[in-house]
Amino acid sequence: MAIYHFSAQVISRGSGKSSVAAAAYRSGEKLEDKRLGITHDFTRKKNIDYTEILAPTHAPEWVKDRNTLWNEVEKVEKSKNSQLAREINVAIPKELSKEQQIELIRNFTQDQFVNKGMVADIALHHLTGKNPHAHIMLTIRPFNEDKTWGAKSQKEYILDKNGEKIKLPSGEYKSRKIETMDWNKKETFENWREEWAKHANKALEKAGSLERIDHRSLEEQGVDRIPQIHVGPHATAMEKRGELTDRGEQNRKIIDLNEFRERHRKQVRELKEDIKEFNAELIELKKIRDQKKEQSQLPKPELQQPDLNERLEDARQAVNQSYEEMARQKQSVASLNNEIDRLKYKLHDLDVTENFLQITEEKLKAIKFNPFKRAEIKELQKSIDRYKGQIEITLGGDSRESLVQQLRKKEKEIPKEERKLAEAETRFTRSRHNFDDLSKKKKKPQHDKNEELQAKKNLTVDEWKQAISQAKESGIKTKDHPKTPKIKSKGWDQPEL
Repeated sequence: MAIYHFSAQVISRGSGKSSVAAAAYRSGEKLEDKRLGITHDFTRKKNIDYTEILAPTHAPEWVKDRNTLWNEVEKVEKSKNSQLAREINVAIPKELSKEQQIELIRNFTQDQFVNKGMVADIALHHLTGKNPHAHIMLTIRPFNEDKTWGAKSQKEYILDKNGEKIKLPSGEYKSRKIETMDWNKKETFENWREEWAKHANKALEKAGSLERIDHRSLEEQGVDRIPQIHVGPHATAMEKRGELTDRGEQNRKIIDLNEFRERHRKQVRELKEDIKEFNAELIELKKIRDQKKEQSQLPKPELQQPDLNERLEDARQAVNQSYEEMARQKQSVASLNNEIDRLKYKLHDLDVTENFLQITEEKLKAIKFNPFKRAEIKELQKSIDRYKGQIEITLGGDSRESLVQQLRKKEKEIPKEERKLAEAETRFTRSRHNFDDLSKKKKKPQHDKNEELQAKKNLTVDEWKQAISQAKESGIKTKDHPKTPKIKSKGWDQPEL
């Protein structure tokens, strides 16, 4: 996986560093620091795969010699805290071949640094290893067109309202430093970072790789992940030797925390998907409920008597069939339980018999060579033969392992058969309820109410009294005959009929 790394640092004399020593270390060469009289020999350094010095066209020829270049830098910088060089460190994509990696660094360095007037001393390390990277040492002081060193900055005097120089108490004039180049600006550095991502991605695309790198931070990319810190070569070497480092430990904690957050984000995404599906199902159920509600409000056509009779007969047959199925399933479960009990009894009887056999054999073994207990030995031998016969009868030609396997098989079938029984009982209950509901809906034959009312009207008072008496004796409620006389005087009770 291609990773993005682009960092920069200034090699300064004020921090006790030497540009000659830095160049010797990165190039793996032997260089002499003439200012200090020190020779830096790093010719034994390994994994240095490529070095080269790239220079602008108006630079002198001697810049192509590494020892001369950086000694001239040390010579031209006079101050004790002078900035000697700028170093760029970039991670090179492992997806590229060695030639493609070298071409990528050369093109990027030429485009962004050399064409703008800097001399670049490049060194590529570990191109075939796990951490291919490049060190690019750049000159900070530009060259003039006449191939001499130029000025890094110029002094600009600050003028007052009248356009005159402002004199300070020290006798000097107030001024400020104006850099001749924009190489130290933050915007320039950010542009280098972006351009490196563009050059690397272009090289990856040209090589046919799908990997890409991004110069933006994780937050700018919209990635909710904590970035790891740069470990550095010394801490990396210690980690490889099995020594724990603070930076390595911090990165491990960051990795664990990122994995923890990713797991939780995944759970949240899954929960959101479940809620989305649940809401969709809920909406669908509401639609079905509303449809049923609308259908229930429509006038229901009355069932004709012949249709109801047919449905009632079908329901009766369904009840009979479900009852027969339930009875068969009950019988199946009962048979299976009986078979399990039989196998358990066999195994229990076998255990008891074998236990007695073992005890008897131990007794026989204890007195087998005792000539004074021949009768007891004979009885024990008979018992042993009897126990063995009982074991053979119990096994019935099978082995103990076979009986155990049969028992386990039957016990595994029990839950399945019980589920079938529960389903059969549910079907029987439903069919019975359906039959009962249809039975209630079946209308009894009705007489013509008009004929019955006409018959009541044709009765005389005496006939009506007699009918009422018979109805009371039978416990049947009746209504007054239309011709029954009623006394409507206030406060008088109606006479009994």
